Amino acid sequence: MPQVESYNGSKDPLDHLESFKTMMHLQGVPNEIMCWAFPITLKGPVRIWYSRLTPNSINTFKELGTQFVSHFIGGHQYKKSTACLMSIKQREDETLRSYISRFNKEALSIDEANDKILVAAFINHLRKGKEGCKGLYRVLVDNESSVDILYYPAFQKMGIGRERLIPTNVPLVGFEGTRVYPLGVVTLSVTTREYPQQITKDVVFLVVDCSSAYNAILERPTLNAWKVVTSTYHLMVKFPTEYGVGELHKNQVAARECYVAIMEMNEHLQAMNIEEQRMVAKPVEELEEVHLDDYRPERTIRIGTLASQTVPQALTIFLKENQDVFAWSHEDIPGIDPSVMVHKLNVSSSFSPVRQKKRVYAPEQDRAIVKEVQKLQEADFIRKVYYLDWLANGIEVNPEKVKAIIELSPPRTVKEVQSLNGKVAALNRFVSRATDKCLPFFRTLKRSFECTDECQKAFEDLKVYLSASPLLSPSMPGEELFLYLAISSAAVSAALIKEEDKVQRLVYFISRALRGAEERYPQMEKLAFTLVTIAQKLKPCFQVHTINVLTDKPLRKVMSSPEATGRMALWAIELSEFDIQYQPRAAMKGQILVDFIVEYTIIKDRGAEETPMWRLHTDRSSNKHARGVVVVLHTSEGDKIKCMIRLDFSTTNNEVEY
Repeated sequence: MPQVESYNGSKDPLDHLESFKTMMHLQGVPNEIMCWAFPITLKGPVRIWYSRLTPNSINTFKELGTQFVSHFIGGHQYKKSTACLMSIKQREDETLRSYISRFNKEALSIDEANDKILVAAFINHLRKGKEGCKGLYRVLVDNESSVDILYYPAFQKMGIGRERLIPTNVPLVGFEGTRVYPLGVVTLSVTTREYPQQITKDVVFLVVDCSSAYNAILERPTLNAWKVVTSTYHLMVKFPTEYGVGELHKNQVAARECYVAIMEMNEHLQAMNIEEQRMVAKPVEELEEVHLDDYRPERTIRIGTLASQTVPQALTIFLKENQDVFAWSHEDIPGIDPSVMVHKLNVSSSFSPVRQKKRVYAPEQDRAIVKEVQKLQEADFIRKVYYLDWLANGIEVNPEKVKAIIELSPPRTVKEVQSLNGKVAALNRFVSRATDKCLPFFRTLKRSFECTDECQKAFEDLKVYLSASPLLSPSMPGEELFLYLAISSAAVSAALIKEEDKVQRLVYFISRALRGAEERYPQMEKLAFTLVTIAQKLKPCFQVHTINVLTDKPLRKVMSSPEATGRMALWAIELSEFDIQYQPRAAMKGQILVDFIVEYTIIKDRGAEETPMWRLHTDRSSNKHARGVVVVLHTSEGDKIKCMIRLDFSTTNNEVEY
């Protein structure tokens, strides 16, 4: 039978019972035998208790164990709570090793102890002498330093053995270029703030033996790893924890003292960085530069000079004969397999292309990019490609705005008409003759609202047009743009285009309704007014591009005429700041532009209302006694207006008629 320490009632009964059961189970002893064997482990008053048990009162070992524990429960040692750790403090004369041993012994008696609570209790009850407290709490949070530093005086006060230092020969460089070689590297567990809003991390410190007003320096990578946010103005840092945001407030008096102490020091070594040591291979012999091509002096190579004179000569001849193996530029490395050089994006073909945001670079970077792209184009490595359906080369109308109009029902009230006009106005740049398309709706706002057949047809035509609205092409700085002008009795419009590879691409549609006296402008003034309106709306575009106005009318002669007066003179002065050229209209190379011109041809303009006509009749009378004239005006509504005027001066019949 295995040996179990005898129980005399002075220790924990649960501990003795569990030890006995463990030994019996390891030997495979059944419960019946355990009941007979259990008294062997008892002695003294406990054995007397067992002998006084009523015969046949115990049926199982479980019942025996229950009665045993209940009778001797007074010897049970209950688990302690974490509150008892608050009373364990490092004594004045106690070493750190002794304190750790005593703390660990007490921690083993804690029931379900939390590691974070144990760490917090241990750190908070370390002995803090008057001088030690001042040193331990002076830690510089430095976002400019690249290495964590622990100064040797603080290292000694912490009671850490020097054998824990790992040697290193990497020097630290201060502000003034002075180098300090650390004593070694040590990894310490650092805990910020008190539980529960605290961080506990292992930090690798370089131990430096030099004077400083601080105890340690925490550097940028460590602060980033802790996700620390610093505020020098508030002398405070914040960091995220499992239990919310932790905060550390600095002591302004202590911070001022440290600053003054630093300024009084001769060597400013507060912010240090690891010196980068670069191993540069030096040639074992002097090198001589050799020109391989007399016509291209930039093609050179260097060879050694220690060999005999015949070797460099033979090597130079050999290299010149085989200089085609060198790749001096992009053109010298053709024939690369596209599978090696082409970059491919792992993007599903089922997804639509997305227009990338415009990236803005510094002028130096822009010039470098242009230079490299030009090299690749000259070597035929890349070429400019246009994808008509790709948003990067074509500006597409917002599908959500188009959907909002297509799903609308015909307007029935003035408010619905105003809402429709607002939605169409947002898409004006994509809609040819937008004003004329909405003209039936504009007319309904001038009188009592009535949804006529004309409004219904215009609404359906607008939906059909928007369902296949054109793509716009962005203009590039410096390229020439072409402008088509068109007028009607109710609106003026223009189409701005550019040419690429002899193909005309639409840049912008513009349309504006004529108001008041503008409707009565002569045809040439309407064309000039159209050009002025477009220049005002697209002024940034007119300032950086040469605009070619394509028209069959003598607009150039009218705008540059020295006899121009009134509006035409003011418009000519306003347009003089732009680079505007006038050209006759040539063949149009796009169906969109053909439709634009046809729709705005004045002769075929059937959408405008007929201007009401008035009739004027005149008569005259003259003799030697009196003279006078008569004017009769017939309105379009059938009204007749008469006016008679007496002339108080002598005149002939011809003069009166004139």
